[in-house]
Amino acid sequence: MTKSGQVAGIMRFHIRLLITAATALLMMFILPGFHPVNFMCALGASLLLSLLITGTKRFFLKLRIPMNLIFFGFFHFVLILSSTLIIAAVYPGFFLSSFWYALLFTIIMTGITSVINSSIVPVDNSPY
Repeated sequence: MTKSGQVAGIMRFHIRLLITAATALLMMFILPGFHPVNFMCALGASLLLSLLITGTKRFFLKLRIPMNLIFFGFFHFVLILSSTLIIAAVYPGFFLSSFWYALLFTIIMTGITSVINSSIVPVDNSPY
């Protein structure tokens, strides 16, 4: 891969990271089941969530093709749901009312980020 291709791949990664963080931050204030203590806790939780989702996505992308044949894309959905539950359990100042709010968050988050990422950021096969 050329140097310009690596730079473009890194830029796409950062754009996806920002889109995921902005979507998570917006949804934390819209959905009633999320209870951040203040704006900084919500911002930190959304950045951590976007890092977990975007960072582990490339690792699980290698497993996704055989897994999609079995589970029909359910694997990525479970990745976002489990990341949300882990952050709610570990991150101080960020609380989640129930599993069902996390599930609703995951459904909306998957839909919004897939539409935005497909329209703004072209699909790439870079390792970033």
